[in-house]
Amino acid sequence: MKKIMILFFSIFIFYKIYSTDFTKDTFKYETDKIKCIYEYPKFNGERYNEVNNIIKEKIKNMFEKDYSELVKSSKEDTFFSKLTFFSDLSCSIFALNNDYISIRFYNESYAGGAHPSHNYFSFNYDLNSKKEIDLKEYYKLKKDGLKKLADFCEKDIKNQMKENITEDIQFSIPLDFETFEVFNINDKGIYFTFNEYSILPYYLGSYTVFIPQENFLELIK
Repeated sequence: MKKIMILFFSIFIFYKIYSTDFTKDTFKYETDKIKCIYEYPKFNGERYNEVNNIIKEKIKNMFEKDYSELVKSSKEDTFFSKLTFFSDLSCSIFALNNDYISIRFYNESYAGGAHPSHNYFSFNYDLNSKKEIDLKEYYKLKKDGLKKLADFCEKDIKNQMKENITEDIQFSIPLDFETFEVFNINDKGIYFTFNEYSILPYYLGSYTVFIPQENFLELIK
């Protein structure tokens, strides 16, 4: 096991993209058959030391797991194994201040099959309580409040769809907290991202709904 871990970590390549408030470090492994590049932020300042370690560990574990799955899939004797398998992770910073940080990660991967998969996930962290921000607990959101929230998001998504889609697509947003688990916050409001397949067919992709802070607090009363 120790030899495996030494070999595994020897394939990591770290580099930095510099910014005033943070840098971007990367776990990277690349050959002709497999490409796995995972980006994550590292915030400047002692206040962010703990959360930096949490983020790094989270992405490292994800990188290890996904890399292993790519290797396994690439060894299967199928038509798709002749193709290059990949998994890329990038990140966007929605908020960075003395109270909290909000990051949205985007993963695109291909491990065989008809098409790549795309997935967003978020990381929101309260620097004062030193805990990840849970939508239900942080905003005291009850399940009854999901109905108005879902109605707002459905209306917004349908308006977005009108700009690019001519067919009449009917859908409804499930009234459960898992549906709203990808969210980001800043001083302007809250952003909900709905991944492909979560509420709509794959070919329609993902959608993000922005709700101004005042409107959001009114909706969840």
